[in-house]
Amino acid sequence: MAITDVRTNGVCTKPKPKPKPTPTRKPKPAPKGLCGNKRCPPHPDHGFFHCIQGKKCLLSCSAGWQPKSNAVCVNIHNDVKYCGSTGRRCPGSYNGVGKAICTAGRCSLSCPRGSSIKKRGSSLYCTTR
Repeated sequence: MAITDVRTNGVCTKPKPKPKPTPTRKPKPAPKGLCGNKRCPPHPDHGFFHCIQGKKCLLSCSAGWQPKSNAVCVNIHNDVKYCGSTGRRCPGSYNGVGKAICTAGRCSLSCPRGSSIKKRGSSLYCTTR
C-alpha cells in the first residue's frame, strides 16, 4: 500500500536537495601554458601563471612572495631588496657599521658583537656607546 499526498496529485515525492554552495577556488595554472591564442611565460620559482578570461596571463606567487615583474616572484619577508613590498629596499647603516636585514617584512640592522642599534632621525646605525 502506497502512501499518498493529495498536494502532489496522489504521488509522494522526495524534497529536492538544496544546492551545495560553490567553493571558493584558487586559480589554477594555465594548462600547458596556453591562454586563449597566447602562451604564458614559464612558471617562475615560487609562482605560476593562470589564465584570466581566456585572454591574459596573470602571475600568482606563493605566500610571502610577490610579483615583481612579468615573470618573477620576490620574497618580501626576508629579502633586503624587497622588504615588505617590491619597491622597498632596506637602507644600510649610515655610518657603514652593521648590515641591513629584513625580518618579517621589516627593515633593521645586524650589528657586530658588542655594539647596538641606534637611531638618528630616520636612519639606523650601530654603535658601541
